[in-house]
Amino acid sequence: MKYFYTILISVLFISAIPKSKTFVPQTIWVGTGSGYLNLGNIQTTYSMVAGDTMRVKAGAYDGFFMNNSRFSDSVYFIGGDSGVYFNGTMEVNNCKSIVFVNLKGRNLASGRWFDFEVNCDSITVRNCRIDRSVDYQVYLHGTGGNTFDNFIFKSDTFRGCGNANTLSTNGAKTKNIYIGYCWVDSTYGVTSSGFSFTDNIVNGMIENCKFTDINLGGVNHNAVVYWQGEGTVRNNLCLNRQGDFIRCRPYWVDSSASNPTPDTTYVYNNRDCGARKYAFIEMQHKVGDTTTNTDLPNTRTGILLCFNNTCLNTRTADYTPFGNSTGGGAGLADVYDWFRRPIFKNNICARAYIDSIPNPNSPPVAYTFNPMFHNGGGTKPVGQPVFGDTSNNIYKNPLPDINATWGGRDSLVMNLVNTSPARGYGTSALLYKDPLGYRGNPRRANSVDAGADQFNTWVWGPLPYHAVKTVP
Repeated sequence: MKYFYTILISVLFISAIPKSKTFVPQTIWVGTGSGYLNLGNIQTTYSMVAGDTMRVKAGAYDGFFMNNSRFSDSVYFIGGDSGVYFNGTMEVNNCKSIVFVNLKGRNLASGRWFDFEVNCDSITVRNCRIDRSVDYQVYLHGTGGNTFDNFIFKSDTFRGCGNANTLSTNGAKTKNIYIGYCWVDSTYGVTSSGFSFTDNIVNGMIENCKFTDINLGGVNHNAVVYWQGEGTVRNNLCLNRQGDFIRCRPYWVDSSASNPTPDTTYVYNNRDCGARKYAFIEMQHKVGDTTTNTDLPNTRTGILLCFNNTCLNTRTADYTPFGNSTGGGAGLADVYDWFRRPIFKNNICARAYIDSIPNPNSPPVAYTFNPMFHNGGGTKPVGQPVFGDTSNNIYKNPLPDINATWGGRDSLVMNLVNTSPARGYGTSALLYKDPLGYRGNPRRANSVDAGADQFNTWVWGPLPYHAVKTVP
C-alpha cells in the first residue's frame, strides 16, 4: 500500500508543476483585395515574431511597403498560390530574416517590382514571378557603403523586363548572395539583360538558372550576367542572346589586407547556345575599378578560372537590326586587361562565326579574329601570354563528333559519344572544384573530358521553376 501512496504523491507533485508554454506560430491575414499595403514595421504593428506567417488576401494590389522589421529567424510573407498580384513597387527597407513566397506581378507601368533599400539582409525571394515591367524588376539599392548580406533568389521567374537589367545593384555591395533555379526571359521583346552587379560581390553564386531570348530588341554591348567580385557561376543554360553571356571583372576583396591568396571567380559547367553577338565570357580588369564604386578597403585584382563550359553557335551579327555590330568578340572568350592571368581549360567552342549568320553547310571562309579567343586589347604584363593559360580547350567548326542537335537555340542534347574529341582531352587540374558535369550529373569515371556534359544517356529537361519545399 505504501508504494501506492508513493506513486499517488509523485503523480500529484508532477501534475502540480506548471507546464512550459509551447510556441504556436500565428498566421496573420492582410489586405482587402486592392489598394496599397502600407505594412510598416510588422513586428510592432502586427506583433509578429520569428516563425510567424503573414498572408495576403486575393486581389490586385498597387504594391506594399515594409520597414524596420528585423527578426532573429525567418518570418514568411506569402502572396498565396493564386489570385494575388502586386502590380506596383514592393519596397523593403531595413529588414532582416523575411521569406517572400509566391508573389506575382504583371504589367508594371512604372516603378520597380522588388525594391530593397539600405540595411536588408538574410532575405529570401522564392517562387515569385513577374511578367512585364518598365523598370528593374529587382533593385538592390545601398548607400554609404552598406552591404546586402545573405540574399537568396530561388525558383523565381522574371520575364519581360523593360529596363537594362532584371536584377541590378546601385551602390549595393553584396555578400553571400545566391541565385538558383531561376528563369530570365525576354520573349516579350524588351531589353532585359539578366543580372548586373556593378559593385563588388563577395562569395556570390549563380547556378542552375535558365536565360532565354535575352536582349533581342537591343543593340547595346550588355551582358546576360555582369559580375564584379568573386564567387561562382555554374550549371546555367543560356539560349539565344545578344551581348556577352558573362561579363566579369574578378576582384579580390580583402578588408584584412592579410589574405595571401587572391579570391577567384569560377565559371564552369555552363551551356551557351545561339548567341547573336559577343562572346560567351568577356573578362576585363581596369585599374580604376579596384577602388571605384566599392567603398571597401584593399580591393585587389582576383583570378578567373573558366573551365568545362560548352559554347555553341555564336556569331557577330553584322546585319539588321544590329547595325552597330562592326566587330566585337564571338566564340568562347574576349579578353581585355588582366593583371593576374585568367585560366581557360577543358572548354568546348563549336561553330563560332564572325560577321556572318551561321550556316552549318557553308561556314565563312575568313574570320575577323580567332573565333575561340579574342584579344580585346588593353594592358597585360609584358612577356606574358595574351590570354593567360588556355591549354586543353577544343575549338571545332563545325563539331560533328559530338552528338548534338544543331538547331541553334535548340541545341540542348549534348551527351558525348565514344568518338567525341572531348573524350580525355581535358586536364584534371580543375576537377578538385567540381568533378561532376552540367547540373550535377556524373561524368565518366575519373574523366578529364572537355565541355559541360557527360557520358551517359541523360537528356536535358525543364528546370524546376518551383521549389518543392512547403511553406506555412
